[in-house]
Amino acid sequence: MPELSMDKINKHLLSSITDREFDVLRLIYEGNTNNQIAQQLFLSLNTVKVHLKNSYLKLDASSRTMAIARLREFITK
Repeated sequence: MPELSMDKINKHLLSSITDREFDVLRLIYEGNTNNQIAQQLFLSLNTVKVHLKNSYLKLDASSRTMAIARLREFITK
C-alpha cells in the first residue's frame, strides 16, 4: 500500500487538509476504527467524527470507503 503524503493529497484539493485531519485520515487508511483512532490520538470520539466529516468534505467523499479510494487516487498521481 503506497504511503500517504499530505503534500500529494493537498495539491489535488481546493481546501487543504490540516495536520490533525491528516493524522485521522492516515489511521483510517490503515484500517483503524473511529474508537481506535480516538484512543491513539487521545481525542474524543466526537472530535474524530468532526475531523472525518471535514476531511470528507474536502475530499468530496461521502463515505469512509470513498475517502480511502480518493486518497489512493491522489497518492498515485
